[in-house]
Amino acid sequence: MAPEASRDPVVALMGPGGQARVVLDAALAVGIEVTALLDDGEARDYFGIPVVGGVGSWPQQEAARFIVGMSDHHRRAELGRAMREAGREVLTVVHPGAYVSPRAHLGTGVCILHGVTVHPDARIGDFVIVNANTSIDHDDLLETGAQIGPGCTFPGGVTIREFASVGAGVAARPGVTVGARAVVGAGAVLTKDVPAGETWAGNPARPLGAH
Repeated sequence: MAPEASRDPVVALMGPGGQARVVLDAALAVGIEVTALLDDGEARDYFGIPVVGGVGSWPQQEAARFIVGMSDHHRRAELGRAMREAGREVLTVVHPGAYVSPRAHLGTGVCILHGVTVHPDARIGDFVIVNANTSIDHDDLLETGAQIGPGCTFPGGVTIREFASVGAGVAARPGVTVGARAVVGAGAVLTKDVPAGETWAGNPARPLGAH
């Protein structure tokens, strides 16, 4: 579940694009005190919180607690693992407008955004981001570094392997597996397994370029 508000400072790692701002907004909504940001872009602050350095400067930061909100899921997991090995805490963020069953399991550095429902016996691995209004049902498994777009529907027994990327509005039948590092385009309807490393799209979904 989400960490409780604490007096200990938190540094949030940002990155290009809007994903990190959405994660930051969720962290603030749940009462996490974010005192500084790291970002490789040109911004000087987000929501009045100062940018104090680039993402790569995290080892020099005094904070013991971090939020990793960048949209690049491979980079997010890489940084999160490095922080954990260095003895830093990587927080899980659950927006207060989401519902996560107490009988679900969330790993380290997970981000659950507004309107998400996570049902009993769902398992979400480390450094996964689940975007707004997605339903994760019983016995679903989202492995390390998976990226789930807004408005997805995963009924029971769906598996999203590590570092797979699922676009907005994807629906799957029960028991479907999306392979490691696969990409599923927005609006796809998954009626069969997606092999590792492939890109699928459409209704019903099929390999990109297939007819």
